[in-house]
Amino acid sequence: MAASSVSTGAESLKPSNIEIPTTSSTIAAEDEGPLSPRSWRHRTVTYQPPSRRQTTGSLDAEDYFIGPRDMAKHSKWPFFMRMHGSVLPKMLIPLIVVTLWSTLITCISEFVHPLNVSNLLLTVLGFVVGLAISFRTSSAYERYMEGRKYWSQLQLVSQNLARTIWIHTDEREGELGKHDLLAKL
Repeated sequence: MAASSVSTGAESLKPSNIEIPTTSSTIAAEDEGPLSPRSWRHRTVTYQPPSRRQTTGSLDAEDYFIGPRDMAKHSKWPFFMRMHGSVLPKMLIPLIVVTLWSTLITCISEFVHPLNVSNLLLTVLGFVVGLAISFRTSSAYERYMEGRKYWSQLQLVSQNLARTIWIHTDEREGELGKHDLLAKL
């Protein structure tokens, strides 16, 4: 590849001189071998933009909720008003059913036969709902704290692994070896 050669003199590496492979392979056939930290420097990685599914603009439900999409081309609505990825279309029918049911009960209570509900029932129901919300909040906080604990444990183990590798690597010869020993302290 022209990008891997170092130019000396008046000739410089320009973007027009860089060869970009058309395949997604990042390793040439002659470079294949065991991976090591030193071999990573000589490997080239080509950037491939993330693939976006082309949208047709149809309002079909099966086509509408499949991603990833280029939302700038898909919708001109502001971000908070976009329906892509929203749960509203899935919840719309149950929401309409509950709304019609509650409207029917209210109309019956107001115009046909008054329905008397005890205040004690509403108090007990409110207490149960409050306990459920409290339990859900506390269980979510416990999950968060457990994840935080595991994340800090992972960080500690990775730091210890890095220290172990740093201590057990061989020093270089001469003056550089002295510098390595002082850096390990």
